[in-house]
Amino acid sequence: MSSPPSRGLFTILVLLFATYVFGKFQGGFVSWFIFYAYLPVAAVSLFQYFFGLSGVTVTRKVDKTRCVAGEALEVTLVIHNPYRLPLVYLVLKDHLPAKLKARTSGPELVRPSLV
Repeated sequence: MSSPPSRGLFTILVLLFATYVFGKFQGGFVSWFIFYAYLPVAAVSLFQYFFGLSGVTVTRKVDKTRCVAGEALEVTLVIHNPYRLPLVYLVLKDHLPAKLKARTSGPELVRPSLV
């Protein structure tokens, strides 16, 4: 079960506040290092919270138009992200038509590659 979006925002802000307060009261190198190390993670998470996947496009490329039963088929999913920030929390699942679901046994080889 996924958490509501406001809970994620609340968690990001609480962690940012907690690391700042820890650095302010504790002082020293380690506590401020924790705050500054979490700062980019919080910034990327907040950016993704507010902008989401708007503008991100996914295209499917199939290497063949026809296949023989039992033959391997290579499908490539290309993700185009217009932002220069990485998609940190992305789970991509390709949905097959109902006719193909009955005949497939599942993916045998999944090779993620960065293009």
